[in-house]
Amino acid sequence: MEKAAEALQRFLDLVGEEEDRVLIFLKELWPNIVGSDLARHTNPETLSQGVLTVRVPSEVWKTQLLNVRSKMTRATNRYWNRAIVKEIRFRRDDESIL
Repeated sequence: MEKAAEALQRFLDLVGEEEDRVLIFLKELWPNIVGSDLARHTNPETLSQGVLTVRVPSEVWKTQLLNVRSKMTRATNRYWNRAIVKEIRFRRDDESIL
């Protein structure tokens, strides 16, 4: 995992923090960031102006994850070694993005 983090750091240094590129890597590395159990039920969907929208399967999941949102934000930023995500919002599979 450390090698991936180092490669990611070099990539970000080269291309900057363009959010669409960051999101591509974030989606691929999501299980490493939040753990495989949580990653099976969540999916990073969009990243815009530091707000990461994560898709979840149900309102129950959405409610439960609100309790660990700040922990997930810290884990994501710690993995990237920089403050990429300012806030995480959760969206159920059946909700549209506004």
